[in-house]
Amino acid sequence: MPTSALRSPAGRPSRAPATAPGPLDTPLFILAPHPGLVDVPETNLATAATLLEWRVRQGWGRALGTEGLLRAVAEFRFGDQTAGAVRAARWWIDRHLGLATDDMWSLLEDWVRSLPMVEKSPAVGYERVSLEWLIDRWPSARYVHLVRHPVSYSLSMLDMPAARRWMALQGAVDDSGGESCLDPKRLWLRAHATIVAALTRIPGDRRVRIRTENLLSDPRRVLTSIARHFRLPVDSGTADAMLHPERSPFAHLGPPGARFGNDPSFLQQPELRKPRSGGPPSLEDRLPWRRDGRRLSPEVAKLAGRLGYAESPGDVAGASA
Repeated sequence: MPTSALRSPAGRPSRAPATAPGPLDTPLFILAPHPGLVDVPETNLATAATLLEWRVRQGWGRALGTEGLLRAVAEFRFGDQTAGAVRAARWWIDRHLGLATDDMWSLLEDWVRSLPMVEKSPAVGYERVSLEWLIDRWPSARYVHLVRHPVSYSLSMLDMPAARRWMALQGAVDDSGGESCLDPKRLWLRAHATIVAALTRIPGDRRVRIRTENLLSDPRRVLTSIARHFRLPVDSGTADAMLHPERSPFAHLGPPGARFGNDPSFLQQPELRKPRSGGPPSLEDRLPWRRDGRRLSPEVAKLAGRLGYAESPGDVAGASA
């Protein structure tokens, strides 16, 4: 999720937004082990007004984007994530297709006993309408804007077959110059420009921007700073718990019919991973996947600099957006 939200029951929500195929949201699993929060898979609910519209947008249930909600309903409504519980969850959704997605969230809240939920569907960050819808309906939500260097993001996207297909469908293709190739940095710009603009509506005490590289380099310090920024209780035990993302019920591959619902690479190896040595690449370097010597466009480089990548790898955790 370029962005994630903490939705709390008081005042209708306190989630954390984000999601579409993309390895931006994985580190947000480490917020979920906080004892005052509940992890939720990538539901993609904010991309539609009703469950019927959600199903249509997710390929009538055949797309991987449905599996997060299936796992959530199986876990929270039926008590586990067995193949039988997933079949029951699919049956339940089929019989409630007229339900508004906002009401679906209310049911999830009831099922988890009104604890704040961590929601991180990356597709929301790519669509201004979805993100604005989220902000309008959940005015008390708290937002984590998780950023990643555009080159690192692009290399990860190009390494995932599902993401490559999704980029082609999104028209993220560069036909200029001497070669035609997928252009993930175009999606990076679209997502982060959308999030930066939308979060100007959110007060500083309910939003925070974190650089992924900093989070993975020093997770205890950064996670503690996030918890304190949002006035969540934190002590040594809480900090230790947040370092174990594998404890989430959604941090592993699910049963047949709902294997995913989160970043597949994380589900196969649910652990914190150190960032590559040497720090993020320069914004002026040649793009390693291009054979024509191209560099980042001025628009991408400018936004990346604004998000902290023109600096040394210091902390970019704060309320700015």
